[in-house]
Amino acid sequence: MKNLLIKILVLFFLSIHLSAQDSIQKTTNMNIQVLDKGNLMEQKQFIIENSFVKGSFISTKTDWLNKFHTHILDSVNKLKTELTVAKQQATTILNENNALKSEVSQNEEMLLKKDTISFLGIPMSKIAYKSIMWILVILLAAGLGYYVYKFKNSHVLTKAAIQRYEELEEEYKESRSRSLEREQLLNRKLFDEQKKNNK
Repeated sequence: MKNLLIKILVLFFLSIHLSAQDSIQKTTNMNIQVLDKGNLMEQKQFIIENSFVKGSFISTKTDWLNKFHTHILDSVNKLKTELTVAKQQATTILNENNALKSEVSQNEEMLLKKDTISFLGIPMSKIAYKSIMWILVILLAAGLGYYVYKFKNSHVLTKAAIQRYEELEEEYKESRSRSLEREQLLNRKLFDEQKKNNK
């Protein structure tokens, strides 16, 4: 009777275990698609929920773990590929950025060269060069005007001096001719007087 009772209990537990496994198998078949189509978190949750806990041990199907492991490796490889592509894109962008910076600096140098003129070996902007040139032109024009004024002024003074000289020379000639006349007159008078005295 004990044997019978043990057999019945064993059969009872075995039937419960088999029905539980059967219901788990049906649930598993329905939810096994999660392992194929779900994300990693859903797959992990599925494996945890459908594993058997026996004391401090967890029993799960090796197929599920292998599938989960494969999906993890696929995700890691996909992330590595994406990371490699992202690094290549970053390198490309960095190279393009460096090329653009180089082009910008070359353009700035060209603009600076276009906007500068070398004057006496000193590079300066066109505005400063034009300003210096206009200042020089104005100074030279002012200097020329000053010298023209001085020349005209000295020419007028020279002309006046020549005119004065000519006037003085005329006066001198007149005065000389008058003095000659006087002298001749005096000589005549003297001669006349001497004649008178001789007679």
